[in-house]
Amino acid sequence: MADSGINMIPQGFVTGIPGAILNECILRKIRGVTLLVKADPQKPDPLAAATLVEAVNRVYQTSIDTKELREQEKQLGVDLKALSDKYTEARKAETNLYM
Repeated sequence: MADSGINMIPQGFVTGIPGAILNECILRKIRGVTLLVKADPQKPDPLAAATLVEAVNRVYQTSIDTKELREQEKQLGVDLKALSDKYTEARKAETNLYM
């Protein structure tokens, strides 16, 4: 993995489905690997998905295109900004009602 630019975790716990799969690999003496990427737990994270796909591309010499994921990340940022602006305006209008 290191030769593909992927950092290995020196120690720690892997929980959930990735941990269960790794545990089964150990029990059955199957060579296994889990690729994990830090993702935003509060919203869809196309950038995290793109990062993971690009790691798979490097390791397995595939060429899965991540352009659409990266575009989705940009659009999500624009959409969230617009939503935040609408919320701010609504709060200002609501505050003016009580003056």
